[in-house]
Amino acid sequence: MNEHEHDTVMGIYSGGGSMSYQDFIVALRIMDRLREAPFLPTPLHVIREMLNLARPKPGEVLVDLGSGDGRVLILAAKEYRCRCVGYEVDPRLVKISEEMIRREGLTDLVGVVRGDLFRANISCADVITIYLSPDAMRRLEPKLRNETKGGTRMVSHDYPIPGWQPIRVKRIDTGGIHVHRIYLYIKEG
Repeated sequence: MNEHEHDTVMGIYSGGGSMSYQDFIVALRIMDRLREAPFLPTPLHVIREMLNLARPKPGEVLVDLGSGDGRVLILAAKEYRCRCVGYEVDPRLVKISEEMIRREGLTDLVGVVRGDLFRANISCADVITIYLSPDAMRRLEPKLRNETKGGTRMVSHDYPIPGWQPIRVKRIDTGGIHVHRIYLYIKEG
């Protein structure tokens, strides 16, 4: 989301000012993107299970699509010493991520791209982590199928990749009404 898009959406949320039809259409597109990938932080114990299933190796590239506050990237870099790239559309979350990465001393291993995850370069990924809505997963599926290399490990939190058969599904009981599910996939080829 660029600065103009951000200001447009903020104008809608605050109810302030009038806007052109073009600004209105831009704002609707942005709100659709945020609805597909709302910021819902993945609990650290779930991230650890996702990474345990994917088993990133030192020097491999992990890509987090919709990286939020950077917690997946930071934990992966700290515990697995892999190189990590996150894609996040929300500029506030990008700033939070960058600050946390700097504080952890991980700037040599971790970077965050402020951009649309549907336009992310995933061709070099060895591991991809995903926590998106079912609608976003449907939109993402062709990208995963067409742009990943053989052997890429993909772990998805709560929602499966439509049309794909997971190698493993891990259930994590929270003791409440929600049961986390982690889906592991390995791209053939």
